[in-house]
Amino acid sequence: CGVSACNSFHFYRLGKLYEMFEKTIQAERAYEESYRINSLNFRALYKIAVNSLNRKYYDISRKELEDTLDLLQISTRNLTTISDTVRKLPSLELEYVCKCYVLLAEVEDKEEHIDYQYYNSCKKVIDLILEIIEKDENEFIKNMYADYPKYRQYLKSRLSMNAIKEKVKI
Repeated sequence: CGVSACNSFHFYRLGKLYEMFEKTIQAERAYEESYRINSLNFRALYKIAVNSLNRKYYDISRKELEDTLDLLQISTRNLTTISDTVRKLPSLELEYVCKCYVLLAEVEDKEEHIDYQYYNSCKKVIDLILEIIEKDENEFIKNMYADYPKYRQYLKSRLSMNAIKEKVKI
């Protein structure tokens, strides 16, 4: 394929395949290539951040997770802006915002000197997102799936904290 986004997606999927067969080095390289090809691929950058976290490179992981949130147009500094943006995100992006904040809290928890203000702000955002999902206040999901209440219910369960924790393997 001659389209960089297409090639990036193929490398991302290749990384997922390598992960299934526990070929971690190959998976990491595939995610890095995916992101190199398309620096807007938030899924690849998220996987790179997870790899940094697994290697205990906490500062690097935090930066990569914050960069992932930037790609999703989420400001890590302003709760009001986050609330407004989260209400408009498609379900896949909403899932990644949740996963990023769960891991940011995890990264902070592993630091030698915990910044409790940062840690608590991550927890607040997680609670905010879960509340928006639970109250069915995400406009994109409500409009996109207005005629599919069962699918909206499925999305709620997919974006529940238990499901997110399972996905990030906490």
